[in-house]
Amino acid sequence: MTCYDAAMRWSLAVALLACTPAPTTPREIAVANERKSTNKINAPNMPSESDDEGTPYEGGEVVERGDTKVLDARALFRDRDGGMRVRELHPRETHGTEQRPIRLTLGDRVIYGAWDVRWGGVREGLVRLEARRRGELVSEWGTSTDERVAGVDVETKNKLFTFQVRLVATTGRLDRGDGAIEITGRESDLARPAAYGRAIGLGVYAFPDGLRVHFDRGDGCDFDPSAPCPFGGTWSATAALGEQEARVVLSAKLTKLLGRTIELSRGGAFVVRR
Repeated sequence: MTCYDAAMRWSLAVALLACTPAPTTPREIAVANERKSTNKINAPNMPSESDDEGTPYEGGEVVERGDTKVLDARALFRDRDGGMRVRELHPRETHGTEQRPIRLTLGDRVIYGAWDVRWGGVREGLVRLEARRRGELVSEWGTSTDERVAGVDVETKNKLFTFQVRLVATTGRLDRGDGAIEITGRESDLARPAAYGRAIGLGVYAFPDGLRVHFDRGDGCDFDPSAPCPFGGTWSATAALGEQEARVVLSAKLTKLLGRTIELSRGGAFVVRR
């Protein structure tokens, strides 16, 4: 049957539609799919029908539209009407290695020895990560896969330990259940090697037996106020050995710390002895 015969039997519009060849090449298929989607809203920052999932939230936490925050095993977000809602999460814990990236969904945690990293939410389009050491929060920050901000070295408050986290990939809508990220993590030891009996200065040092010490100097004298401040400031030492940690103010020539003796000289040098 020719196109003209079809036009005689049916309307011209139906006939022309019947004679339109189906897309066969990859380009034709792509163009056809694009035409089908012209009337659909597909922007990632536009609310979808699933934005109203979850249950109303009446707690004290607040997030902005488009942001998501993990509250234990729930995700807090705003629906398309601006209301606060929560949806249930099923966070997992996994053990990571330095050799390969680890995939996380919202609320998941990856453990690297004494360190762990959790995906804690999305804020202003950035992935919010949290790093802890032995269960204590060390740092939380926003990052993306942009090379300028993808890698972060987090440092404990006492500066004895550092850990590098890098966001390497993201997939799906990060504020929704289909979102996922991939990260890598590794110890980034910035301590300088040191030996017992040798003079060292300010900074973080690692000794052969595992002792780590951070020598620091304050602006004033916080030891005995009745005595002069002979060294021009307050010297302190923070140390860790195994699971032991301690801090002392070096207000005398000799000070004990984790079974070691620290000798302080007027020149600002320190000598650690067993």
